[in-house]
Amino acid sequence: MNATLIEHWKNLLCPLFPRSAHLRSIPCGQYLVIAVDWKLNTDKERPYKRSRLIRIVVPDNLIKKYLLENSQQKTLLDKRLVTYINAQLTNFNPDHITDFGRIPPTEKWEITEALLFCQEQSKQERRKETPLRLVSG
Repeated sequence: MNATLIEHWKNLLCPLFPRSAHLRSIPCGQYLVIAVDWKLNTDKERPYKRSRLIRIVVPDNLIKKYLLENSQQKTLLDKRLVTYINAQLTNFNPDHITDFGRIPPTEKWEITEALLFCQEQSKQERRKETPLRLVSG
């Protein structure tokens, strides 16, 4: 795994989460997992209760493809990553009712090639798909 890229992505994502968030990278075979959780402060009986665990999963081949891009394209891909994580967070409920001593529930957010490398259709492609309308005079 590319340690510089991993740190770059962690630094990019860190501001999206609460201040107490703990982001850590875990190489898992053909994937990189960025695990994120944080202290909830929602349960007086459990002052150290952690949030649900988020596992952001990035396939190794996607990392290799990202590293081949120029800096302008990488900036665009980074923006897409941030937009996706922000969207996921809007629907994410970090709280849970797991008993003390049990592992909190986990959510898997997979970063796919389609998500990062989506291409806007060119005007030519859109014209091909748009049916012609005949206008009678």
